[in-house]
Amino acid sequence: MQYRLAADTPVTWVGNDRVRVGGVVRAVTVADTQLTHDLISELRNGAEREYLERIAATHPDRKRADELLVDALLSVCSPVAEQSARRARVLVRTPSSSVSFARSVAAEFARRGHHVVFAAAEARPAADTDLVVEVTERVLSPRRYLPLMADDLAHLVIARDDEGILLGPFVLPGRTPCLRCDDLRNAAEDDMWIATATQLHDLPPAHPPLELEWLAAVVGAQSVEPFLAGVQPAPGEGLTFRRERLTGLRRDGADVEFQPGCGCQAPGETVLAAVPARAKGAVDLGLA
Repeated sequence: MQYRLAADTPVTWVGNDRVRVGGVVRAVTVADTQLTHDLISELRNGAEREYLERIAATHPDRKRADELLVDALLSVCSPVAEQSARRARVLVRTPSSSVSFARSVAAEFARRGHHVVFAAAEARPAADTDLVVEVTERVLSPRRYLPLMADDLAHLVIARDDEGILLGPFVLPGRTPCLRCDDLRNAAEDDMWIATATQLHDLPPAHPPLELEWLAAVVGAQSVEPFLAGVQPAPGEGLTFRRERLTGLRRDGADVEFQPGCGCQAPGETVLAAVPARAKGAVDLGLA
């Protein structure tokens, strides 16, 4: 069964590292930790008890967590019969080396009620795609992201490397910095970046802990949930203009800025090599 915390439920700091969740009729006071706020965020969208308990068990704050935290938060929520969020169409693309990880990402989007299509890295998105999630190893090739810019398709990058998992940026063509902006910045700072990036494609796949991969899938899907529900984020919200790295208990971020000469603020004008007009290699898993 799913539970949902009403959108207008107040969350008030009451001192001594405690917050009060709820109004006059139903309220509970719990620890003011990042875990508490992450669980509240999930409950705003609707979540099952088992899912919340899994987050609590794998969260960096788990050592500080109250064992009864999930029960306390559920006491001020209302059960819901079914998820009413809009069913967005999400394409998850992956190279063969990342299939297992990408399936975890796809399953998380499906758990949130979206229609998920799972495909190879070269698959062409269908015309009605709302979001392309690019699962990759270390860096994403321009061959994968430039066509998305030309087609004005929102896309989120999730990359595994030897240090952990990179989330973002979440790119809204014409509105936020893109991956080419990031490549141009890296090239300006390091004359060898283009050669280095090419060599990174040839390295063996990275294998972060499965717990970290699951957490990355949750954080990545959560970051774009408002967009998939039909809310256009302001530039700078969530993972727009930003890339975050998950490494065990750490979650660090770095800004992504527009670069002169990129042209990403004019989607559809990027010069591309010829690409097939129809989708290939896509498999509709019926995940919903």
